[in-house]
Amino acid sequence: MKTGGFLLFLCLGCAALGANNPANDKEVLLRGWKPEELTRILGRFVEIYRDRGVTTSDLQIQAIPRGITRITFPRDISADLFAYLVNYLHYPHDFDLTSRFITVAGKTILSADFGPPAKEMLGRNAVFYVPADDQEHDLVFVRVNSATYQISFTDNMWKRVSDERRSSHLDKLLEEVSSLQK
Repeated sequence: MKTGGFLLFLCLGCAALGANNPANDKEVLLRGWKPEELTRILGRFVEIYRDRGVTTSDLQIQAIPRGITRITFPRDISADLFAYLVNYLHYPHDFDLTSRFITVAGKTILSADFGPPAKEMLGRNAVFYVPADDQEHDLVFVRVNSATYQISFTDNMWKRVSDERRSSHLDKLLEEVSSLQK
């Protein structure tokens, strides 16, 4: 199984790590990893992208109710690394994925750094996720309003898709987080 070596090549807007916007709204929500596993996974992610300036202090981890973990970015994180992280948390190096179900959602407000295909998408809420039944392991889907796009790490193009391939686990995670914020 491919597990993420391809992640080194995406450049969704080629912004450097941390646009230095401490007020950024990016967050990754996930369920399925034990805390010690998540620590190892994020440590490996930092190792892979250290040359891009990623450090452990760039990732703030918070356990929230219902077995959900939230990762935020105190110094911000570039658009491409945000997408990589959503994918990498699904397919980390050296982990057996056959006996577990991992759910990951990256939430943000789209900026030009993400390179959306239309200016009208700027300032819109977006959810980044790995599609259900993914066989490629080198892409993310992005849901913006009622439209869903695929971003392949191979060609870095936003392509509108008719099948959003959202799992019921993803919907449940997003619903639970929303209910906790009320």
